[in-house]
Amino acid sequence: MVLIVPSAGRLASFEHALDGKTLRRIVSGLRDTQVRLSMPKFSFRSQAQLKDVLSELGMPIAFTGRADFSRMTMQEPLEIVDVAHQAFITVDEKGTEAAAAIAMWSLGMLAPLRPVELHIDRPFLFLIQDDETGAVLFMGRVSDPTT
Repeated sequence: MVLIVPSAGRLASFEHALDGKTLRRIVSGLRDTQVRLSMPKFSFRSQAQLKDVLSELGMPIAFTGRADFSRMTMQEPLEIVDVAHQAFITVDEKGTEAAAAIAMWSLGMLAPLRPVELHIDRPFLFLIQDDETGAVLFMGRVSDPTT
């Protein structure tokens, strides 16, 4: 998990300007270090119907009788009716402890003598990336870390 904590009052403008190049620059600048982290617990569940979004991205025919899915099956003509996406994420003491235990184990002798103190008490972004590809799997925002 990558946490991005913009300056106070700057979450919206930072988020608006965030693109792939900026994210790669941020992530490539990270270094292994021991961190004493305090942050709010949070949990999100999201659901989205994607038919309209996918149509706008160039897949409108897939949702009509003109779609050609014959390479997938010859038994019946296929037509996509809708696409739904659901996501769920929870971050709590147990999740933080597990991440810290893994991070501490992998740091070995590189850990500094004094850990960096990081107390997240203002709005922030979070993302979870695939370790091998760097692909962003989940991304979200905590607008009010006090709730």
